[in-house]
Amino acid sequence: MKPRADNDVLLGASAITAFVNELTASEVSRSQVYHWIESGHLPTGRLGTKVIGSKKRIREHFERITGG
Repeated sequence: MKPRADNDVLLGASAITAFVNELTASEVSRSQVYHWIESGHLPTGRLGTKVIGSKKRIREHFERITGG
């Protein structure tokens, strides 16, 4: 199955980091994002050994914490 362009799923810390950097227009490191994930500061979960996230949920989380 081919991924769709509107796919909301982010699979892996690298994909989540890239999305966070798009949202913040900054250069947050993968290790920093992974720390946020492990400490519960980003809304993510696990699919086996992989971290999984939702673009929508992460975007909503950033809007909530920035008052946007």
